[in-house]
Amino acid sequence: MQELRREAILKIVHGSVAQWQGKKAQEDQTHKWHCYVRGVHPDDDLSFVIKKVIFQLHPTFNNFLRSVDRPPFMVSEVGWGEFEIVIRVHFKDASITPIELFHFLKLYPTGEQSQSTKKHVVSEFYDEIVFPNPPDALYQKLSIGPPRVPFHFPHTITEHFLTNFDEDEQLVILETASKKISDEMAAL
Repeated sequence: MQELRREAILKIVHGSVAQWQGKKAQEDQTHKWHCYVRGVHPDDDLSFVIKKVIFQLHPTFNNFLRSVDRPPFMVSEVGWGEFEIVIRVHFKDASITPIELFHFLKLYPTGEQSQSTKKHVVSEFYDEIVFPNPPDALYQKLSIGPPRVPFHFPHTITEHFLTNFDEDEQLVILETASKKISDEMAAL
């Protein structure tokens, strides 16, 4: 009997949003920041397959291992320095080995941009977790995709997400733009 070969993919975004607290901030609390794991659409509920996410902060933080077992999978802190955050994603299916992601917390703007209390520094990365030959239940869940539950993340965070990585929505935007251009060219 030939072994069934299939794969399932979970599309995620890991990132951070940071805000400078201004000149009056304490020397060791210059930035308020949030680090998170989310779906490609901000309202995707990843708890349909994710059991918990553990964020490993810099060891100088009190309780530097933060476990989050429900959405939003996010930690919030204040600090002054940039560092790498280790993110461990644990799945509801215990037969799936947890994965590790590495996210560099970015607090300061790059290039010619200056710090501002009104402009947030956002660093996001799209990733795909591939499950080769997943258990049937996981395969079915990932084939359907995550449910959407509005307002998992605070509005003050979602307004700063860089991109909606939802391919279907991006395709609709491109098709609409293409039709508009075709219509304008036909009118010439």
